[in-house]
Amino acid sequence: LWSHSNIEKQKNKWWDRFDKLIVMPDVHRLHHSTDRSHHDNNYGISFIIWDRMLGTYLDPKKVKNFEVGLKGYNEKTGFMELIKDPLLPSRH
Repeated sequence: LWSHSNIEKQKNKWWDRFDKLIVMPDVHRLHHSTDRSHHDNNYGISFIIWDRMLGTYLDPKKVKNFEVGLKGYNEKTGFMELIKDPLLPSRH
């Protein structure tokens, strides 16, 4: 729940300490970018150490202006469309 939240980073010493240990929302959000090259990074949900150890960590500060989501979907995609989606041919 934490890594998928919409909480922005704060500028204070405690937040910086958590950032080194726990997967912060902005780090995991990059994993959900519309840019396919970002999908194989930042898998972690709890502890950032796994991505760092396995070489899958991508610093969101080094990636400028990325969008989150899937191409072909938007906020107007209805609930029933999302329910039927796994049964239909891929949009991608």
